[in-house]
Amino acid sequence: MLTDVTGFADGTIPVLLPTYGVGAAVGNVIGGRLSDRAPMAAQLGLLAALAAALVLIRTVSGSMALTAIMVFVVGAPGFSVIPGTQARVLGTAAEAPTPAMAVNAPAYQLAAAPGAWLGGRVVNDGPGLRSIHLIAGRRSGRRHPRRRVRVASRPDGRPADLGELIRPGDRRVNGRRR
Repeated sequence: MLTDVTGFADGTIPVLLPTYGVGAAVGNVIGGRLSDRAPMAAQLGLLAALAAALVLIRTVSGSMALTAIMVFVVGAPGFSVIPGTQARVLGTAAEAPTPAMAVNAPAYQLAAAPGAWLGGRVVNDGPGLRSIHLIAGRRSGRRHPRRRVRVASRPDGRPADLGELIRPGDRRVNGRRR
């Protein structure tokens, strides 16, 4: 998209990719801090920000300057949801955190596979390259959780909100150190 739609020269792509990486690193830190304060609200808001960023990059794709800025902006919310998701995994699998984290990264990759397939279909058989971010933003918004996620973690087996598992400023999950 950067070369075919926006018109960047091939030689500028290696300069833009670290911009995405810096956005991802910044987003990861911000996402972690927000998830520590309000886990579910952060996840919901960050997924909405990702959907908005994906739609916005399509809107500005005719401008090299704005697209270069959006490369950073898309990276930030894209990676900002990871800390909250990992905290959720650790909170849910408190009795077996190592295996839980061992399958967390492959789960992301497994989830990315249908997205890559859909992206290929959009580019090759659908509306084309210019639509890829619009459709990705729409899919991110569709997968937006519509209700609170519950996990069984109370001693009596009743479900507890994720917010009960991770308290602001506390580095504990289910009473154990993270």
